Amino acid sequence: MGESILECISFFKELQVTENDITTVAELQNNQMVVEVVYSFNGKYFTTQRLYYKNILYQNSVRKPKKIINYFGNPVFWLDNLVNDWAKGSGQAELEKIVIDEIAYPNDTNFKKFLKKLANNQKTGFIQRITADGKSGQYHHNFENNNHWHDIILLIKQIIDNKGAAIDKKYFSRLVFKWDGDKNSVRERSSLAKEVEWKSRTFIDRLYTNIKSVQNRITNMEIVEVLNQKKQIILQGPPGTGKTREAKDIAEQLIFGTVTDDKKEQKAILEKSEQFKLVQFHPAYSYEDFVRGIVVKTDVSTTPEYKTVNKILGAFAKKANQSNLSGGTDDFDIAWHELVQDINDGTVIKIGSSNVPVSINSQENIKFNSPVATYEKTYELYKFGETDLKYETYQKIVLKYLKDPKGKYKLQDYVTPKEISSNKPYVLIIDEINRANLPAVLGELIYALEYRGEKVESMYATPEDGNTLLLPENLLIIGTMNTSDRSVGHIDYAIRRRFAFVDKLPKALPIDNFETELFEKVSNLFIKNYDEYKINDAVVLKPSEHLSEEFRPEDVWLGHSYFINGNGDFSIRKNYEIIPILKEYVNDGILKQSAMVEINAL
Repeated sequence: MGESILECISFFKELQVTENDITTVAELQNNQMVVEVVYSFNGKYFTTQRLYYKNILYQNSVRKPKKIINYFGNPVFWLDNLVNDWAKGSGQAELEKIVIDEIAYPNDTNFKKFLKKLANNQKTGFIQRITADGKSGQYHHNFENNNHWHDIILLIKQIIDNKGAAIDKKYFSRLVFKWDGDKNSVRERSSLAKEVEWKSRTFIDRLYTNIKSVQNRITNMEIVEVLNQKKQIILQGPPGTGKTREAKDIAEQLIFGTVTDDKKEQKAILEKSEQFKLVQFHPAYSYEDFVRGIVVKTDVSTTPEYKTVNKILGAFAKKANQSNLSGGTDDFDIAWHELVQDINDGTVIKIGSSNVPVSINSQENIKFNSPVATYEKTYELYKFGETDLKYETYQKIVLKYLKDPKGKYKLQDYVTPKEISSNKPYVLIIDEINRANLPAVLGELIYALEYRGEKVESMYATPEDGNTLLLPENLLIIGTMNTSDRSVGHIDYAIRRRFAFVDKLPKALPIDNFETELFEKVSNLFIKNYDEYKINDAVVLKPSEHLSEEFRPEDVWLGHSYFINGNGDFSIRKNYEIIPILKEYVNDGILKQSAMVEINAL
């Protein structure tokens, strides 16, 4: 589903619609509004015929018009289905013959083709594809045949631009949900805004959620890019912004190329992988707990024995480094030397489907006596045709493409350097990284973080590795940091320079309900411009008058995770989690005493 939505997002970002009001005086007196719409896509422009709306107070078959007016304000215009006669019930919609023919001019075949691409069916129509998730089978083409398509597009584009966050209710005012009833009963059209009448709008809720999910994945891809360059990052932000959750998403994306929605399933997947590790720091954490330390081995029959062993990071770094050297090297050596022996004995004089002549030089290296031009790295293989092949990774390249036809040496199973596990990522998540004394915990690894692949001297020596440690390139570290926690020390400049810091701020909740309303009230304790922020999260945050001047809202604003309700009673979370932490903020001087009036009113 994600890839399909990503394609749809790209399409709607490229598509532009411009509405021009061309209502005549007579039409205005008839409570109508008439528009002409220009569609712009990929350098091409299309213009609609006259499209008609009518004030809902003067239309028949509108469910609860007064409630709609009370919510949106007067006037509210819906498609005038007496003029543009395509608003139909389930099973009666013919998008191509009815709707498209009334939108486009009769001879504008290119526009008609484009409109068919825009809305046709769930597999090929972009409107149906992006709104398919959560639509019932009975819904059919109800969304497309009850509304002017440019209004649907404006709604979709706003949800995309807001990255799945809540949008202004005005984008719902012209949109009809569906016909109620059936062909044997009186039909009434109802508002798409579920605040008007609380009925299922699952497909819109899913659209919000899916857009947010894809946008989060795009954001994660940007973070992955930074992580691959810097090798270690810290996701920083106030409590409840999903830092640990996002760290796990990034880890899964790096290791498996996927992000699992079910977080219990994701936990199981990650914990089974040798490429993943999570540790949580605390004030008593030490170098000996994290990197290397002395442990006591006891046995009932012997005296205690003191051994130096690699701890979490030391062992994980060693595993990541060993993966760089893996790839069946031992088995390869055996097959290679068997082949050398057979060439020496004259058993093999040619190799591969191309029957390339081979011989052995005085250094016991295989010599390829003709170039092989079939492989994409022509330069390297041409070089082999002219010179003796050294015992290098090139052997694997060659043997991959000069396969032993009888399978005696199993050379066809060996991978090219691109496929070798040298780029296999090992991801370590350090939760609450700033709760430990980092200079003391990391020790000499402060240097190793910046100079990957270089050995550094450890305070302890192990029998296998001596007193050296090495952090390989494929070991990636994601830290999470609660910026509101004043009980811990700040990260010093030497360590800060070695990490890239990524701000994780609260996200506007996409669905309007009690929890959303509460989140907005709480957000107003920290910032003045929440309404701006939920539309564009790139705006500069303006501190609320309730926030102490010593603090930035980015560091202390209570996150959205507190307001996402599970199956339980949300009032319990409100009374026993949200309100207590806000009161603690007042006691700690993060929020001013003036905030108590608002907190008590929640």
